[in-house]
Amino acid sequence: KQWYQRRVREGVTCVNKAPGFKCDACPSGYTGTSPQGIGETEKQVCNDTNECETNNGGCDPNSQCVNLPGSFSCGFCAPGYIGSGDTECVSGDLCATRSLHTCHEQAHCRYISPGGYACECG
Repeated sequence: KQWYQRRVREGVTCVNKAPGFKCDACPSGYTGTSPQGIGETEKQVCNDTNECETNNGGCDPNSQCVNLPGSFSCGFCAPGYIGSGDTECVSGDLCATRSLHTCHEQAHCRYISPGGYACECG
């Protein structure tokens, strides 16, 4: 094993050059150094990128973005909202918007809970 292979982040490839070596950049989801040169140089340091710090990671503003090593995940919608959490969390009061419930146009939509409603006839 070459010395540089022990000094880089797992999943990063280093190749011999004539002379010296060059290592790949940090994997996706990380930022850091790309060691290269002749002889022993600094150890590669890859730091996790917190995708949640920018635009909630692309998750809906009404859901929680969870930072993971090298990645992120969109959590559940906030209380009072329903949806996937990834790109859509809408108000749980489906009665507030006609297109979100299936009550007949002459029936009354009664809010029960987030995502829950009852249709009541006249």
